[in-house]
Amino acid sequence: MLISDSKGMDEFIFDRIYKINEELLPRDGEYWEWGQKQRALLDQL
Repeated sequence: MLISDSKGMDEFIFDRIYKINEELLPRDGEYWEWGQKQRALLDQL
């Protein structure tokens, strides 16, 4: 699967993360906040 634009890639990655963690984060708002926190942590590495 090829995704040309970075926004599409971000959505694809977040969708994969959400599928893995959907039991922990049942609501989309929590999922989005969690995704932003994960990105912030990765940026700090």
